[in-house]
Parts: sequence; structure tokens; C-alpha cells
Amino acid sequence: MFTPNMTGHETDAMNDDSVLLRMLGTHPVDNHVMTGNPDREPDEPSEISTNRESLIPTAGLDGVPAALRVEVEASTTPMSESAPRGGKKPTPPTAAQLIQLVSKQYRFVKDTLNGGLYAVRDGVATRIREKAFGARMSRMAMEAFGAPADRQTKNAVVDYFEDVAGDAIEDVHMRVAEASDGSVWIDNIGPEGLQVRITGEGYKLHKPGEVKEAPLFHRPAYMKPLPVPENGGHPGMLWQVVNVSDLGQQGLAIAWLVYSLITETRSFPICLLEAENGSAKTTASRIMLDLIDPSSIAASGLPGGTRDLAVMSGNVHVLRFDNISTMTYDWQDKFCRISTGDAFTTRELYSDRDLTVFTIKCPVIMTTISTWDTRPDFGQRVLKITLPRIEAERRLRESEVEDRWNEVRGRVFGALLDLAVRVKQIVGTVDSGARYTPDLPRMADFGMVLAAIDEIYPQCHCMDAYRAQQLQLVHDEAEEEPLLVAMENALCFDRGTWTGTSRELLNALEFQLEQAKARTWKSAPVSPRDVTRVLDRYAQVLRAKGWTIEHSLGTGNDSGSRVWTIKRPGE
Repeated sequence: MFTPNMTGHETDAMNDDSVLLRMLGTHPVDNHVMTGNPDREPDEPSEISTNRESLIPTAGLDGVPAALRVEVEASTTPMSESAPRGGKKPTPPTAAQLIQLVSKQYRFVKDTLNGGLYAVRDGVATRIREKAFGARMSRMAMEAFGAPADRQTKNAVVDYFEDVAGDAIEDVHMRVAEASDGSVWIDNIGPEGLQVRITGEGYKLHKPGEVKEAPLFHRPAYMKPLPVPENGGHPGMLWQVVNVSDLGQQGLAIAWLVYSLITETRSFPICLLEAENGSAKTTASRIMLDLIDPSSIAASGLPGGTRDLAVMSGNVHVLRFDNISTMTYDWQDKFCRISTGDAFTTRELYSDRDLTVFTIKCPVIMTTISTWDTRPDFGQRVLKITLPRIEAERRLRESEVEDRWNEVRGRVFGALLDLAVRVKQIVGTVDSGARYTPDLPRMADFGMVLAAIDEIYPQCHCMDAYRAQQLQLVHDEAEEEPLLVAMENALCFDRGTWTGTSRELLNALEFQLEQAKARTWKSAPVSPRDVTRVLDRYAQVLRAKGWTIEHSLGTGNDSGSRVWTIKRPGE
């Protein structure tokens, strides 16, 4: 999930009454405040009584200068008195009047993670700098005053609440929240925007704000509701519209969907749908997203940079990318950080000092025709789902796919929630110590879900399928790296354990490296530092293939150098 950190404006302005009065739409004129219609003549009696008790909550004015407090209270007109009378043209609200109106309907909290300010109503939080909140203020002004608030007034209101925001801090979630009691909440279900709470005993739908202890959710403007869960379904119904035929691959896809529905704070595997042209990869990705994070933001190519990626992650629970033909090492490193959690800091717009912090940690799904050259770190985070070729006689029109999907959508989602309940039951017994799952993969939390799915559907062999594809990735990576190819053919390892520095290894493999250049497109190492870098990156790959590889700091003539101890498999 993602939350921007809005650090606000310079606090020196809080001590300048005239600046704040202008911000709130009030002006000191001849020692009195002109309110209501700014076109009224100075000697015309004001429609607002300065003796009226302010309707702005007292807490909302904490820290505001006394003189300004009087101005705000004096310029606050109840809605009934601001309504047009006798055919008089409606008067747009001042900032102070809009502040009073907003304060009655919203409370304001800061996100625990990054301190972003949110307006909360009916259990749903909205970032106050979002266009959606500005649109709500316009509707409120129309209903109360008969005239919309202009942009300057709305900006002044937002500035005001940022400046006087209190110390109310809460966790703000998007789509999925893991509660402290072990339950999981999923937000925005069906046209009513319901929420579902999942425990090891079952799941139940609630209206937003119905449960006092429910987590606080943020709903971006692009978010679409999940389907209403229906009974009588089975996860296997998904394959009526998603082109995955292998039983092990089906189990991996279901495990990823369930994991994405019940996980918020742990590491996420990157789901990679791989197939040749015409295998319905894009359709499969869209339908899978429809079960965990439907959005009007469609899958596309990689964004222009890290900031664009961070902004995208603030509007979806699952990042989605389509037809990625290649990926640089830099982008692979970015996705590795997203998988385990990353923070991106940049200068706040229109500010020289303030910073905005984007925190990204979420599931990722992408499609490709063929897997590009991958680094070991990225490959160990990938969950590859291979789609078979679709024969001409089996092809369906898009309308047929949509009809089939709409028919089973609610039942498949209900079946996923039922499966999530059973997975939480099994994982809960492991967490309590009642059972133990040995030999977990690197993505250990996802491995727990794979083990649970295997217990529920033993015929899927999810864990075996996952380990097999990880092992295949290891072999593919080893065959592309010149240093590893040279080590496979080096005679120096035939005499048992070899010990030496990176420079000595480079010299010992000189002949084999020349031969390896013809077998792979990658550049061979040319310096001891290159050797050290490659061995550090591929040490786990070598160990997975049975090699013994360790290192220590040298002494004497080798002081400060890396000394390697290497042994070929079976020696």
C-alpha cells in the first residue's frame, strides 16, 4: 500500500494574522469583519450575528490565534441563513463558512505510516488533496448555500485543515488490512461498498462504519468494487475463462490470488503470466485482477520512472503491467524492492524544502511472451504461470468470455473467500505451534499458503511446482553467466576443494572464460572486482546446483582481499 507524506506549509504563516485571515476569506476592514456578500456596501447591515455561537468544533481551532478564532466564528453562517431569499442570487460560501460545514461532517486523521492527512466519514478516508475531496466540498456548498465554492476557497480550506490538524493518528489501508486480532478485512465489495472480515472461523460482510474496530480504508477514485460473494462456487470455475490447463499451474495461480487477498504487510511474489502470442494472457490478467483489485486503471507498459510507479501504487492495491518484452536490471531491482517494501523520497511540488515520501509494498502481476534475462534476486521472487497455446477451434469472442465470466464471477469470489478462511485456519495452527512446515522457500509466507493449498487440494502439488520452477530459473541463470560456465569446465576444481582470491580465480579460469564468451551473450569478468561481484550475486545459484562456495577475509599477502573456498558438486 502507499500513502503520501504531506509535510504542509511553513509554520511561520500561523503567526501572521493578516495572512491567515486572507486564507480564510475574511478581511479586516475598519476594525470589523465583512462577511456574507463581499459586494455589500459598508453601511449595509450584516446578515451574520457576531454573537452567534460558532458551530466549528473547538478542537478544530486549537492553536489558531485568538483574533483569528473570533473572525472564523463571526463569519460562520448557519446553512438556513445562507439560503437565497426573495429571488436574491445565491452567494458562494466563504472559506470560513465551508470550514464550518466540512468540520460537521468529517474528522481528520494522519496516516501512521507517512503522516498524510485524510478526511474520514462513514469509515472511509479520503486524502484531502485528492480531487474527489474537492468535488465533495463543491457538492456540500451547493446543497447548503445554493452556489459552488470556487477553487481558491477550497484550496484555502484544505490549507487550513493541514495547518491546524491535531495529533489524531491512525493506520490507513487500501483494499486489504490485517487487523491486530489476526483477522483480515477486504474493502469495497458490491455496489454498496461493503467490507468483509475474514477469520479462521468464516467470513462476514459489514457496512462501512458498522464495526467500531474495523480498519480505516482509503478508496482512490479509480478503485472499482469487488463482486458480491455468492455460494455454490468452486475455484476451478475460474478456468472456464482463464487459459491455464496444468493442475500445478492452476494451484499456483489460486495460491497467489488467495495470498493477495489476505496479505498486507508481508513480502509478495511477482506473478508473471508467460505465453506466446494469442494465448489470452491479457484476458487472464484482467480476470484475475477482477477477483482481487478491479480498477479503471488498465494494465500497461512500465511507467516512465520511479515517481510514476509510486503514484500508480497509490491508486491500486495490485500493480499491473502488460506485454513486457524486456526489463533492465535497474527495473528488476525496483520490483525486488516493491516485493519486500520500498520508500521513494522526492521534493514536494511547489516547495524548496518539504519532502514527499512514497511507500510501496504491494502485489504485482505482469504478462510477457518470453522471460527476459533475470538476475537471481528477481527470479527468486517470481511466480511464473505458463499459459498454453489456444487452438483456433477453441477461441472465444470477447463478448462470450465476458458472458461466461459474469455468470460465475460472484461464485468464484465466494469460493476464494471460503478458501481464504481454510488457509487462515491451517496457517493459524502453524503460527500457534500446533504444526510445523519445514523447508520453506525464500518467500516463506507465500510458501505457507502453498503448503496450506496442498493440504486442501493434495492433487495440485503447489509446493513441488513452485520449487521446480525456481530450480529451472537457477539453471537458466547459470547457463547465461560466463563465469559460471567457465567454472563448470575448469580443471582446477577437479582436485577437490579450491582456495584462492578473486584475482587467482580470474587467472585460473582465463582459458575457460575465452571459451565461455562464445556460448553466452553476456560479457565475461575482466577484473578481480568483477569476479567478486558475480560470485556474490550467484552464490545462492551455485549452492542450489550443489556447489560449495564460501569466503573469508585474507591475511598476510592477501590481507584485505576476499578468499574463496570452492568445491564442485560430488567432489
